[in-house]
Parts: sequence; C-alpha cells; structure tokens
Amino acid sequence: MCPGFNKSLKLLLLLAALFAGSPSAIAEIPDAGNILRDVGDNFKSFPEPNRTAPVIIQQDEEARKAQAAMVVPVKRIVVTGVTLIGQQEIDALVSPYFGKSLTVSGLNDVARLISNRYAMTGYLAQAILPPQEVRDGVVTIEVIEARFGSIEIRKSTDVRYTKRKAAGMLAAAQPKGEFIRISDLERGLLLLRQINGINSSAVIKPGLRKGEVDAVVDLQSTPLISGQLGLDNFGSVSTGEYRWNGVLDLHSPFCAGDRMSIRTMYADRLRYGRFAYSYPVGPNGVIAGFSVNRMTYELGQRFSALDASGESSGVGASVSMPLVLKRRSNLYGLVGYDYRVFRDDMAGRLIGDRRLNIGSFMLTGSWFDDLYGGGYTTAGMTITFGYVDLSRVAGLNTLDYAGPRTSGSYTRLNVSVSRMQYLFDELTTLSLSAAGQLASGNLDSSEKMTLGGQYAVRAYPAGEAPGDEGLLFVGELRRKLLPGLQTFLFYDYGMIRQNTTVWPGWTGTGGSPNTYSLDGVGCGTLFMPIDRLKLKATIAWRLKNNPASDANGKDHDGTFRDPRIWFESSYDF
Repeated sequence: MCPGFNKSLKLLLLLAALFAGSPSAIAEIPDAGNILRDVGDNFKSFPEPNRTAPVIIQQDEEARKAQAAMVVPVKRIVVTGVTLIGQQEIDALVSPYFGKSLTVSGLNDVARLISNRYAMTGYLAQAILPPQEVRDGVVTIEVIEARFGSIEIRKSTDVRYTKRKAAGMLAAAQPKGEFIRISDLERGLLLLRQINGINSSAVIKPGLRKGEVDAVVDLQSTPLISGQLGLDNFGSVSTGEYRWNGVLDLHSPFCAGDRMSIRTMYADRLRYGRFAYSYPVGPNGVIAGFSVNRMTYELGQRFSALDASGESSGVGASVSMPLVLKRRSNLYGLVGYDYRVFRDDMAGRLIGDRRLNIGSFMLTGSWFDDLYGGGYTTAGMTITFGYVDLSRVAGLNTLDYAGPRTSGSYTRLNVSVSRMQYLFDELTTLSLSAAGQLASGNLDSSEKMTLGGQYAVRAYPAGEAPGDEGLLFVGELRRKLLPGLQTFLFYDYGMIRQNTTVWPGWTGTGGSPNTYSLDGVGCGTLFMPIDRLKLKATIAWRLKNNPASDANGKDHDGTFRDPRIWFESSYDF
C-alpha cells in the first residue's frame, strides 16, 4: 500500500461526508480565521479623556483689595485693547453698568466678565482696572490679550524624553508670539500627557513682557516596564477553554515616547504571540505603528477525529492622529493595513491557504459630560476594504465559487456606540452599548462577527452564531458595594445574519434560518482584594433555545451549559 494512503483516504471520506450533508457544513469546523478572530486582540487603542479636567491654565490675577467705602459713580465704561473680539460686543457687555454706582470690587467684577467673554470665544485675555483718575464718571478698563511667550521644560535625569521634543510639541500646537487660543494651548499640553513613559503637568504664568504668557512644564518619568498576567476561561472547547495571557509593555524604551508591546496566549491546543511597536512622528500627535503576530492550533474534543490543525500569521501597519483633543473629549482618525495568512490542515493534508489584504479607515471618539449626574460616551466607525485570495490550494476557488463566494474583494462597515451613566451617585452606573456590522457580500471566517462569548451574549460560548452582518446590544447595571468590590446585572441581545447572500443548497446549522437572534441575562462580581489584582466571575442564563443548536440541543462547540459561567483573573505590574 502506498505511503500516506490511509491519511488520504481518511481525508477524502471526511470531506465527502461533510459536503454531502450540506455545502455549509464546513463552516461548523473551526479554522485559523475564526480562531484568530476569537482571540480578541486589538492593537488599535486610543487614550481616554480625563473625566475630571486637569488644571492646565492658571491665570495670575492680582490680589484685589476690597474698598467698600469707595463708591464710584459710573456714567460710562471705556474698554481699550480689544482686537480679537468685536468692540461692539464688548461695549454691549458693559453697557448695563452705565449710570450705576460701583465699588472698585464691583468694577473688577465687570472686568472679569470681559475676561470670561474672551475665554468663551476661545482666547486667553485679562481685563484689568489700570491706575486712573475717574473724571466725569468715565471708567477705563484695559484688556491685555495674551500672546504665547517662552516655554520652560523642567525634568529630572531619569525622564526618557527630550526637552526639545516636549517644547516642540507645545509650540506646534500654540506657536510662540501669537495670540493664545485656549484650545490650541490645551491641545499641546494634552499631547504631552499622551506621550509614553512620562507624566506631565503645566502652569501658565505671566511672561517678562507685558501681554506675554509663559508655560512651565514639568516632566516626570513613569516605569519603563509594565504588564499583566492573566487566566480566563474565554477560549473555545476545541482549542482549550482555559487561557493563560501575558502582556509586557516597554514605555519609551528609545527615549522617544515610543512603545513596545509583547502579548502571548497559551491554551491546551492554542499558541498565540504578537509583537507591536509604535512611534510618535512629528509634534502633532501622529503615531505610526506596526505589528506582527502568529498563532498555531490543533482541534480537539468533538473534532479530534479530523486530525485538524493550522496556523495564522500576519503583519500590520497603522497611522493615527488626534483630530480633536480636549480635556473632556477627543476624536481620533486611523488608517491601517493588514496582511494575513491562514493555513488549515486535515489528516496531514493542506485543505486551506487563504491570504487577505485589508485596508481600514477608522474614526473613534469619546467624551465626558454632566448630563443627569454625568457620564461617559464613546462612538466609533470603521470602513474596511479587503481582498481574499484562495488560489494557493487547487480546487478551493471552485468550491468557493459554487458556495459562499468569499474570494475576491469585499467591503465591511462596523459602527459602535456606548454610554456609561452615573445613577444617583458615582457608586451606581448604567452602561448601554450597541455594535453593528454590514458587509457587501459573504465574508471570510476571520471577518465575520459572532454573538457568543464573554464580550457579547454571555449565555453562549465564544464563537457562537458567526455571521456577515449583525447587531449586538448590551445593558449592564453596576454597583460598588465596598472598596474593591463591585456587583453587576446585565442583559445581552444579539441578532445575526449568517450570510449576506444565500447560495443554492445552503442550509443552516440545525436547520437555523439565515437570520436569528440570541439573548441572555445574568449577574457577576468584580473583586479586587489587593492593589493590581482583579478577580471577576460572571454567570449567565439563556432566555430561549438556540435556533442553531444541533439535533441534541448542543451549541456549535458541542456543549450545552445553562447557566454558563465565566471567570477572569489578572494581575498588573
């Protein structure tokens, strides 16, 4: 008998059995694409705004001495030095005080109204009462419109960032010698706060010249190394539910505000690793980054007889920039490119070799507000243009053409929005989030969204209900009971469209329709017994039967657990 005959015969019989039952049956077998998708790794992250705005601008106001005994009859107020705001607007602001008797303290209040009006229009200015002799009831208020003067950078020797770069970043946002726009100065100071490896604080003080304002910036170093070790049961039964996770970050290792990140994941039959590096380009907040990743897997449990294994590898590059950057809100734009390779073997033979070229455009923003006690909102949109190449395995294109037709170009749109609202006090919060996906056609398994798992409908296993298009809604009520102890209740709902276009002969798993929904409810606890250690447990119940369950009522992974329990532990260092 020829060498390898048994493996070849086994492979042919398995494939024949699969495709004879349904052209869609192959989708039930996990492959490198959907396994990598369920790893849930995301390198494209952005800083969050500060809920409590840091003190950035401190105007140096001269001490005002109350002179209650001295009353000035005011017939008219003349405001000088106004160039950035219309003179008529300022005159209208002070005219209600004509014909009144005001103390010096009251006149200073009028001057402060003018300073505030400048701030409302985005400029930094100080209105003062200059030394004067009031004649015929005419009072003069002088406006000093601030120009940006010098920048002083103070740092200790252990700070891994140069004074030149820090000053350049601030000057690029707010040029020296120009009138100070509060938003520009704020942007420059916030850009410094986002540099890896440093903390920064700033004070604005009067300059040496009249009308100039100088900035004094203090830079402090943060730890070079940080990371996290974790254990969870978020994995798939076929590759290993229990996953060890490790993250190691180096902050500004080359003294340039750069970041180096290494992530690893280990499960019974899964190995994953990723290296990423990002570097600030120029003084305007542009960050360029690249990443490489690799994953290997073997299928066990119900798929053990298939002798199935595979691997994925990928490289990616991205450029991001803050389009809007304020103390309580931001908006980022990102352009990215990824090249991914997915290879799958069965019974010792290559059955899949897919290459994806993916370009993406992303907008994501977040902001704090004081609505009904305060809250935090995020929103994002990503447009993806991709191309799937199946040409490296003979017959795969033909099989795909007769079925889902995922080969070739595609477009995908993802949108998301979330809101965290404080209720009653800061101990109770309500979080609502929604995410959706639309596609131009049937997608590769790595590009589909799913409804199951810890970050979706928690009553179902990871990877449950994959589809080209879908909608996910999560509502969670959370309460802080004690320092380091929180509890929460939740409701999850998801709707999935398995295929954008159904082809002749397609049948859903378990006779499921092309479009169906899943939902569930549950509760959980987050416990932080010591600093940096987090322990989280979640229990979830499904509210109805799974339309895509098999003849035995099992989910796609061959299990039926109701309730379903998730746990997660992590330690930050």
